[in-house]
Amino acid sequence: MMNSNDRLKNVSWGVFPVHKIFIVDYGTKLDLGKMTHDNPTISFVSRSSINNGVSDYVDEIQGVIPYKSGSITLALGGSLGACFVQNSDFYTSQNVAVITTKEQLSLETKLFITRMMTFECQTKYQAFGRELNSHLKTDLTVSLPISEDGNPNWKFMHDYISLSLIHI
Repeated sequence: MMNSNDRLKNVSWGVFPVHKIFIVDYGTKLDLGKMTHDNPTISFVSRSSINNGVSDYVDEIQGVIPYKSGSITLALGGSLGACFVQNSDFYTSQNVAVITTKEQLSLETKLFITRMMTFECQTKYQAFGRELNSHLKTDLTVSLPISEDGNPNWKFMHDYISLSLIHI
């Protein structure tokens, strides 16, 4: 049986512009200090690299629709490149992008994507230099396994993470 590294070496890879394969948004850009906590039911995602980026739980704001669970968040500052799949509805602080998939993808596939996004962002971008936020909707790319038809190989990503989890 092939190990994880061999599986990654034996698949074809392609570079994809993030804004072309996903829906990219700049988040709700809210200030945690101005949020209320009377009946906190909504996750508040900041630029943190711990706790899935969730720094608090806040009240829902009338007229501000929270992002849906299953969306991917990406820190554009702070813990630059910290990327997570959110497991509950959420708001974001400033400099947190929200990435949603154009098609239904499994959690395993999204976990693969978040690891690749974190790697790409942390190796190519830096605060006060080549800043990630100015590249988010233009030329930010991510390397992903590619299928024979030239599209991201979602099945490989799903299977890779599923098999990796079995061996933990």
